[in-house]
Amino acid sequence: MIKKLLQIWILFIGSALITAQGASLSIDPLLQSVDAGELVFVDIVVSDLEPDIISAYDLSISFDNTIVNFSTINIDDAAFGFSISDFESTTAPGIISFNLASFELDADLDILQNDSFTLATLGFETLNNGGTSTLSFSHVDIVGANSSNITPSLGSASVRVNTITSVSEPSVLLLLGIGVFGIFSRKKPAV
Repeated sequence: MIKKLLQIWILFIGSALITAQGASLSIDPLLQSVDAGELVFVDIVVSDLEPDIISAYDLSISFDNTIVNFSTINIDDAAFGFSISDFESTTAPGIISFNLASFELDADLDILQNDSFTLATLGFETLNNGGTSTLSFSHVDIVGANSSNITPSLGSASVRVNTITSVSEPSVLLLLGIGVFGIFSRKKPAV
């Protein structure tokens, strides 16, 4: 009997560890191609979370700050109920860090959170240098039910910035000169 209980307990703990490791963090969309000077937005999405929940997280995203600059953040706290969040873009050039901690009970978070949802939306200003910047997770700390750690699989994304080459238009003086030349070079009709 004890052997049977031990097997059930090991199966229960083992399955809980396996499912807790199934979560993933991604940056969506995976690839964007935009012109220099435009704003680009990406979503930080958690998926395959069931049966776990997220009660707190601390994330850092790295990027190439010669190609894009961090501009805005919208931390989506709807799935966390009463919570407190913060972000810091001055930790180091090319890194944006943000976090959230919920004050809700695990049972309430289980009701609020779906299997997949957006944690935050980040906005970046593209620079005129052109090139491709990879957006990737440089720090991930996620707390689940009963203060357990969640180790998700991590995705990354890329932003390709197209340089804009300016096409010079003909000068107004050049056009005016051609017009004046055309008027004076016309043959006058003989009388």
